[in-house]
Amino acid sequence: MDQIGRVCNREDDAMCRRFLLLQSFTTSRFICSLSCWLVILTTASDRRAIGADLTLASFRVDVTPPIGDGPCVGCMPKVGSIEHPLEMRGIVLRSGDDSYVIAA
Repeated sequence: MDQIGRVCNREDDAMCRRFLLLQSFTTSRFICSLSCWLVILTTASDRRAIGADLTLASFRVDVTPPIGDGPCVGCMPKVGSIEHPLEMRGIVLRSGDDSYVIAA
């Protein structure tokens, strides 16, 4: 709370608090994503340790809900217009019969 008060100069400024929470969440998400990529790249570079049948594929999908559809089974209002399309990106790792998907 002390950091929020120093940055915002007012403790009752809700918008400033939301901004700081969003900023810390974005930083945490970036660090987590970077860590995942480092693990994947270091593992994928050593083919002998994980097997020769490892395949890697990337994907990019538009997951924007259609206009008029409710995204959360009635929890949220129906989509009236699209301001910012939603996109999911990720990778698929396959090794033998096992498949792993990492998406954001």
